Amino acid sequence: MNGHVRLGLMRFSRMFHNICGKVWDPIDLPTLREDVATTFSMLEWELLEAFFDVMMHLTLHVVEELDICGPIHSRWIYPIE
Repeated sequence: MNGHVRLGLMRFSRMFHNICGKVWDPIDLPTLREDVATTFSMLEWELLEAFFDVMMHLTLHVVEELDICGPIHSRWIYPIE
């Protein structure tokens, strides 16, 4: 696996760790938005376009929902599934 892909996936994992936390600082929200865009652009250079479907795009909106609705861990349906 290419080093850029590995770094991009590690950044993506860290980004979800920050998004799913029970506590987050609203001051970090612009940095998190920038990290999402940077990580996606890193991955777009290395991976096929088929990797970027609607679920990847949803991540951008999840970060915006942090500002509107607060922490995400209590609103997601993943634990129920």
